[in-house]
Amino acid sequence: MYAVLALCGLWPVIAIFNRPVLFLGLPLLEVWSFFVAIATAAVLFLADIRGD
Repeated sequence: MYAVLALCGLWPVIAIFNRPVLFLGLPLLEVWSFFVAIATAAVLFLADIRGD
């Protein structure tokens, strides 16, 4: 799962979200960055709980 999140942060994927569009008052790229950071922290937290 972590590998999938790491792939979400690559430049080809980021280019999809690099648009002059606002989502809840934030640029779409910033929202995507927040999602990747929070999802990565959640996956690492779950892996720590499970002992993986």
